[in-house]
Amino acid sequence: MPAAEFAVSGLSGADLGIEVSTVSPGEAMHLLRAGELDVALVPTLNLILDPEGLEVLPAVALSAWHYPYARIHLPESLTSHPDRISFVPEFVQEALMARVILREHYAMNPEFVAVPPHALETADGARLIIGRNVPDQRLPGLSVDLGEEWFELANYPMVWGVFAMRAGEADADTVDRFRTMIERSETLRSRWADSKDHSESMRHFFEEDIRLRFDDLALACITELMDHAFFYELTDEIRDFPMARIESRDHDDSGQELHL
Repeated sequence: MPAAEFAVSGLSGADLGIEVSTVSPGEAMHLLRAGELDVALVPTLNLILDPEGLEVLPAVALSAWHYPYARIHLPESLTSHPDRISFVPEFVQEALMARVILREHYAMNPEFVAVPPHALETADGARLIIGRNVPDQRLPGLSVDLGEEWFELANYPMVWGVFAMRAGEADADTVDRFRTMIERSETLRSRWADSKDHSESMRHFFEEDIRLRFDDLALACITELMDHAFFYELTDEIRDFPMARIESRDHDDSGQELHL
């Protein structure tokens, strides 16, 4: 996703010893657990539901006040009250957000029906559409921005992803390198937006709406998301969010290369 690409854009021209691979969200957690990645940017809800053996780096995260890459598409309008919404099961985080938004904001409780990716485009009725081409799609009916609706409901920007490592492997050097990467990404965000030939609205998104810090707002959003996951029976208990505990650096391992 372009938002994730922006988050790591600070690596350009910097020698931080971080090598980047592009994989799907589901693959990221599998490869991380298998030892083929050292760090993975994973959807926040995926980690809430399946935290075993993983921890989250402090200081860095990917959140946004709105999010043009994930929308609820309704063929008519919000007054039509759809009885079902089709979605690709890989996007469990977006599906939960849509359920919460429709129920809490619009008093709707449609059935969410999982379909394979190739069937989503031809699915009848309302759909959950997610992808890098969503901002450019001009579909009949109404498209609702999940990120904007989440902010209006929860009063927090949605934390779309967190940086995870295998439990016990995070250290001060890794946090420092990722903090430096994020600081560079933020400093160069206008230049990065210029290089992508974005529309005015998308330039505003990258320059103003994306947040790359794990702070109190991010933690408040995650707490809200955990509560909803429990209420909607995606998990049978509310666990502590698995933040890594970082000990003081007692040796210099800054030369170790990381695979993200």
